[in-house]
Amino acid sequence: MGQALDVMKQWFAKPDAALYADDIDWYVPSYPVPKERYHGRTAVTDDFFPAMRAHFSAWRAEATEYLEAGERVTVIGRYLGTTKSGTDMVVPFLHVWTVRNGKIAGVIAAADTAQFVRNLPG
Repeated sequence: MGQALDVMKQWFAKPDAALYADDIDWYVPSYPVPKERYHGRTAVTDDFFPAMRAHFSAWRAEATEYLEAGERVTVIGRYLGTTKSGTDMVVPFLHVWTVRNGKIAGVIAAADTAQFVRNLPG
């Protein structure tokens, strides 16, 4: 197991912004947030996560499969959440993470965003 896989397993076990590179590139097209791309640790922690979590009373990501290729780690998993109105959601996802020098440098995230459309207001 390489360093990239170790970092991603650590992050999925307990998400920690200290694992993000200062210039992290967080790309989440079609997610229920104001922007598709967030640049930098502060944008991810102070903009993306609050915007995402605003829809849910509970929300977490669960990895079910990892594939490491050098500095890239592909993660298959699912988001588990409960909307503010009490609807439980399971949203499959596929992420491609980049890890450099022991820090998460970026992610490209794809999810079954139709679940968001069906279960979230407006």
